[in-house]
Amino acid sequence: MNHIPSPGRARVPLSSPILPYQRWRSRLLAVMAASLGVLSLPAGAVTLGELVKQAAFNNPSAVARQRAVDAAAEGISSARWQFFPTPSMSVERAGVTSSRDISYSGDDTVLTLRLQQTLWSGGRLTAQLEQAGFNHESAEEALREQRFRLAEQVISQYSLWVRSDLATEANQKNLKALEDFLAQSQRREKEGAAARVDVTLVRGRRDQAQTDLLASKASRQSARLQLEQLVGLPLSDEELRADVNRMKVNDDLPALTDSMLQSSPLLKRLRADAKVQEAAIQIRSASYWPEVYARLEHQRGNFSVPHTPNANRAFIGMQMQLGAGLSLGSEVSAAKGRYQAALLAVDAARLELISQMAATYTEYQQAEARARNLEEVSLSADEVLASYTRQYLSGRRSWLDVMNAVREVVQTELQKADVTAMIIADGRKLQLWAYGLDQVR
Repeated sequence: MNHIPSPGRARVPLSSPILPYQRWRSRLLAVMAASLGVLSLPAGAVTLGELVKQAAFNNPSAVARQRAVDAAAEGISSARWQFFPTPSMSVERAGVTSSRDISYSGDDTVLTLRLQQTLWSGGRLTAQLEQAGFNHESAEEALREQRFRLAEQVISQYSLWVRSDLATEANQKNLKALEDFLAQSQRREKEGAAARVDVTLVRGRRDQAQTDLLASKASRQSARLQLEQLVGLPLSDEELRADVNRMKVNDDLPALTDSMLQSSPLLKRLRADAKVQEAAIQIRSASYWPEVYARLEHQRGNFSVPHTPNANRAFIGMQMQLGAGLSLGSEVSAAKGRYQAALLAVDAARLELISQMAATYTEYQQAEARARNLEEVSLSADEVLASYTRQYLSGRRSWLDVMNAVREVVQTELQKADVTAMIIADGRKLQLWAYGLDQVR
């Protein structure tokens, strides 16, 4: 016989959902706590971690995944109720066209009340309950996966904003320097100490600097708008600029990879999906066995005999369904094929995650090395510019040499902006993949 669990205390292979009222009450409290902690970002300073949590818990795509988790939880409740008796009622009224039809010479209307209880189903009901539990686990991991995806998008857009902001600062300094040089070259031209071509050269470089500055400002605004769409709140450059620190990743690649493989929501979801398919095999295989049931029946009226007293009956029976044309064997084989495909999907995702982690970690290490080297390059470029400016005034350097030195300075600053953004993006993604949302600062 099937073990009949109570609706509120059945043990599910994953986790036992609590009573509906308690479940909704705890969920409401959790949402309120998250709203209090995330919805109101502190004024004047917004960290990347706060932006990540805001998007991960309040973005509409994450909320939609949460609703899918709620629906999967109700699926567990539905599967648990399958262990309980099934009530049914039928009311039939027959219209007889011939008085010689003795099968319907009795009452016109018959009312039948039934209560049927499955006694043994070959493990089908238990497998359905397990499948519902694994579906719930898959939905929960899909929610975490969506939150990770939103966090990655926030990190990427934030790093783009950092790159554009630093590039804007570098282009502003470049424009200021070129405007000063333009004024200086114009004065020297009036004094006869500089040729007109020097003024033309500086003016052309100044106009190019203005174009670069407008482009970097537009890129910064676009990145900020994308962040606003992800987090659902208005942001300013001043708020975002308060958190441009580069958090260093101290763990080595094997430690990061092991932590990622243990906590990856993608792998957990795919494993849960494989368990769903495994339970599907058990559900279909159970049809090879007859289902044994007991039924209580109460009948009022009788089509054959008029004025028959009400009747109460008890039945013990069995039924078996092998599918149309004995197709059950094909259905079981198909379920086994889907299960094997789900297992292979886990292995494929695992290899892809390892490759992604290794590539990001290598890029992060190279960016760190480039950042240290660019600090020295920046100091050298500044020294060269100062030296060339003095030598030009003394007549030992041409104006073109000074302009090229200015270009070297701004190019170095732009490279530093690229590397800084890369370190932030790669470093925070490594932390996200290995340690989860809470470790993204």
